[in-house]
Amino acid sequence: MAPTLSVVVPFHNVEDYFLQCLESLAAQTFADFEVVMVDDGSPDGSAVIAKAFAARDPRFRLVQQDNQGLGPARNTGVRHTDGRYLAFADSDDIVPPHAYERMIASLEETGSDLVSGAVDRFTAGRRTRARFYGEAFGRTRLRTHVSRDLELLNDRTAWNKVFRRSFWDAHGFAFPAGAYEDAPVTIPAHVRAASVDVISDVVYHYRVRTTADRSITQRRTELGNLRDRLDSVHRVSEFLRAEAPRLKDAYDLTALGNDVMLYIDVVEEADDAYRAELCRLVRDHVRGVNPRLMRRLPALKRLKYRLAYLGRHADLVAVREYERTGLPAGRPERRGLLRRRWYAGHPFRGDPAIPDSIYDITDELRLDAKIDTVAWAGDELELTGHAYVPGLPMTPAARIDVWLEHTLSGRRVKLPVRRVRVPQVTAASGQPAVSYDHSGFAVRVDPAALRGVPKWRGADWKVCVAVRADGVRMSQQVRGCGPAAQWTPYRHLFEGVRVQVVPADGGVVVRFRHPRAVATDVADGCVRGTVRGATGPDDAALLTCRERGTEARVPLEYDDDGTFRFRPPLSDPAGQVHHDVWIVAGGRKIRLAAGDAFREQALGPLALTATRYGNLTLVEGPSQLLITHVEWDGDELVVSGDTGARPARATLQRRRAGDRYTFPMTCDGTRFTLRLPLGAIPSQAGVLPLFTGKWEIHAEDADGAPLDMLAARSCLAALPPDHDVAGFRYRVWPTRGGGDGLHIHAQVARAADEQGRYARRMLEEHHYPAHRRRPVRDLVLFESYFGWQGSCNPREIWEEFRRRGTGHELVWVRGDRHFALPEGTRTVQRFSREYYELTATASIIVNNVAQPPCYRPRPGQLYVQTWHGTPIKKVGFETDWSRVECRDQRHRELAEDVSRWDLLISQNPFSTEVLRRAFRYDGEVLESGYPRTDPAHRPGHEELRAAVRDRLGIPDGKRAILYAPTWRDHLQTDRYGIAEHDLSFDLHTAAEALGPDTVILLRLHHLLNAEIPSDLQDFLIDVTAYPDVTGLYLAADALVTDYSSAMCDFAGLGKPILLFAPDLEEYRTGIRGLTFDLTEKRPGPLLSTSAELIAALSGPFTDHGRLAAFAAEFAPHDDGRAAARVVDRLLR
Repeated sequence: MAPTLSVVVPFHNVEDYFLQCLESLAAQTFADFEVVMVDDGSPDGSAVIAKAFAARDPRFRLVQQDNQGLGPARNTGVRHTDGRYLAFADSDDIVPPHAYERMIASLEETGSDLVSGAVDRFTAGRRTRARFYGEAFGRTRLRTHVSRDLELLNDRTAWNKVFRRSFWDAHGFAFPAGAYEDAPVTIPAHVRAASVDVISDVVYHYRVRTTADRSITQRRTELGNLRDRLDSVHRVSEFLRAEAPRLKDAYDLTALGNDVMLYIDVVEEADDAYRAELCRLVRDHVRGVNPRLMRRLPALKRLKYRLAYLGRHADLVAVREYERTGLPAGRPERRGLLRRRWYAGHPFRGDPAIPDSIYDITDELRLDAKIDTVAWAGDELELTGHAYVPGLPMTPAARIDVWLEHTLSGRRVKLPVRRVRVPQVTAASGQPAVSYDHSGFAVRVDPAALRGVPKWRGADWKVCVAVRADGVRMSQQVRGCGPAAQWTPYRHLFEGVRVQVVPADGGVVVRFRHPRAVATDVADGCVRGTVRGATGPDDAALLTCRERGTEARVPLEYDDDGTFRFRPPLSDPAGQVHHDVWIVAGGRKIRLAAGDAFREQALGPLALTATRYGNLTLVEGPSQLLITHVEWDGDELVVSGDTGARPARATLQRRRAGDRYTFPMTCDGTRFTLRLPLGAIPSQAGVLPLFTGKWEIHAEDADGAPLDMLAARSCLAALPPDHDVAGFRYRVWPTRGGGDGLHIHAQVARAADEQGRYARRMLEEHHYPAHRRRPVRDLVLFESYFGWQGSCNPREIWEEFRRRGTGHELVWVRGDRHFALPEGTRTVQRFSREYYELTATASIIVNNVAQPPCYRPRPGQLYVQTWHGTPIKKVGFETDWSRVECRDQRHRELAEDVSRWDLLISQNPFSTEVLRRAFRYDGEVLESGYPRTDPAHRPGHEELRAAVRDRLGIPDGKRAILYAPTWRDHLQTDRYGIAEHDLSFDLHTAAEALGPDTVILLRLHHLLNAEIPSDLQDFLIDVTAYPDVTGLYLAADALVTDYSSAMCDFAGLGKPILLFAPDLEEYRTGIRGLTFDLTEKRPGPLLSTSAELIAALSGPFTDHGRLAAFAAEFAPHDDGRAAARVVDRLLR
């Protein structure tokens, strides 16, 4: 018998992700399906995974073919399917458990030809809503069509859909060869469908690869990729010209604004050949679309198209840098007396080849207005917010008016406005050009004064604002709520009328509602409540599951006092599901509201909580914690709530990174408590504050099983304000709307005039130059790795200054992370007002990477560049710049920084030669050796070794292997510069082979993140955060590295060095390149597989001659006095 649903899954080289995809399909709550896996000539182990899955689950079948590409592979799969419905999944993605059940139920109900749902994009640590669909999935619409729902032109992917098979066959749909094969099928399907169902629920998880093997859609700087995308756009446009001409302009506009712009926007990362071809292809494409469409694009996009059309790709790069950085900052210009027009301050304004109309932003001017906080003051609402016109400065002279407008009668109530200074709004705007500091306002709303309109108990009052600034007046309804006002507190006034501030229909309203059904409490596992109006014997609670689209009906029981009760059923779901609760009473279906006295709580696997609108929702999952309270107790953050499980510990996990800290949780009956000392967290680097980033809170039981965390509405409406501790500012935020608990946003605690790009520009353009006119003083400023560490060569030079007592002020620069220093050490926060003052007046600046671009040397000031390693891999201008992000800007900034060096520190003669050549530096070089190795060669190094091993918990007699892989330039980084990396070292096999007498000390590059096994605590110690790498060199008995300069530092110790380089050829010729032949000049064995490495670690080290020769060349000055030689030169 044919299955109801057929799912086609082509695969090619996805062995790292394939099993997760297949398991997500096998876990579907809709079980009547088949999966046709199409092996598209995959050379890796993916086919083995497919065969094993087919052997264990008869619903999975394997079809194999030579490699033809994704489109033909899908077509092959379709030919082998039999279901009444058809779906597609990509082999590296995940389908949520209820997706197909939800979509097929919709098609069965409506008879539509296809159904499409929302998509999340995910990385190893986080899910976010995919933005490339625009507003297509903002709300559920059944039996709609693209001809009247133009947002569906953005819905171009195949994998978030289920097609009716008869519809598919009737139109003979087939995917074309080449990349971007979806749209030439999905857009015609939208057009030819009689009707389409659109559901706002997430039905697909799209993987964003963070490793080197990026997916097709992530390789936008490849010419073939560019041509395939434009070919796909052209196919769809021509189809619409022939079959739906009224949609062609709408589609072409979305393609101009999105598809083509995606490739223009990566021009900074592309090489010159790509840039030239991009301009040619864009020019050809633009010639084929309606010229009037260009006028509907924003000015900045029009400018980029104009430059591409003219073939000025160097200027296009400059505009992209301006778009990304906001610099050089340009302000709009107003022209005309009778017909005033505004023109953007974008680059090249006034260029004769670029018409003024390109810069006209008059029709783009809009009001940006939000409510930032909502609080109750007695029985009055107090709202704070901000309003400004982006690009126009908000000064004290600007005017702000606020009023409420009744949605039915149009009646207005003007509110007295108190102006509020809000520098945080300027900082949050992310632009450096203008200040919005005076855009803030505060108003009070008296609900009692709003009852004089018809049907006031069900009234909505729009919150409206008007701004007059810089000659422009604009007014509108406030469009949204800021993060702190997403979950606003409400009250029941006037005999049960609920008053709250909520987002509704694209704007913010003060809402009055008189709930007809109210949940009052929970007793003996039953929800109790009251209903206004008629009741009957068939009354019931109706539980609708958002994820599955199903309903469960539970009879109501009434007590003598008229209150009802019902016991929520359990459905044993696959994962977390949400049930919205309705009451069917007297023939009416009523949403059940949570009353003021209703206490949100967890009952085993069921959590009873409320939506942002105050309606009851039941969240069901296998193991859940419900957070009900968050508060600051001094400098500790205390999180507490209800639990049906037994949590043992919680982990703070930094998003997209490997940083994590574990804390104990305590339980008292059904309540749990977690205390987080955010300003003083013990770690290998010392007791330090939680550093910048977004930190998720995860819980687990004593066996390590994860527990779901969600936050009660009452908790989200009362989250504590920002709290400053130890130089950082901590804010508690809901994660994914609160459904996934909470996270902590940590940032440097800056003064109001130091926050954001605008403040930084003011400091660099005004404050810093003013201090450069002051005298230079005897002060030495030290910075290591952008202020992340107090380590490396600057640290030992600082120590030498301290030992000598020269009388200089010694100051360390701290960045987004802090580090431990001896008590009394003076520090300065990077990019603070004081930082610019010290940078301007210091007599000596010591840095191991680079000074900020604003830095300008001056007479009497010495900039010492210590660098941070012998150049085993290519550095400076010899690097393959085609792989460098924002390469033009970074190339320019490197040249500028090198031109300001006064002294370069070198470790050895080889470094002197390579660094001079690679950085094009002809200034003074001090070949002193590296100060950072001094502690390993001074008296007392044995005691230091013992102390470090004791601190790391390494027993005497246990062999310690330091494993230190280096950075790979081809890896994709996140917004924090962190990249995922596959270590290629089979640590489980190593643990078994090397036995209990060996421990691996894993030292990742500070910009790398790798998956570290959690079950090897006795064999593996992560020492990435350990502050002193030289201490690790001493603690270790051998070093395993690849292309890291660590081998040069370690060589002078005479201990074994093993080179584990499985990607040597690729690294040497395609990733970074090496400065010498590592196969010939190496300190120890060169190994290419994990098995070879484990075997080498199991046997004796025999390359003593190679090690001695390597040390003689690369560590000739390792005598413990390198820092002394540097300071001697600085004091000369």
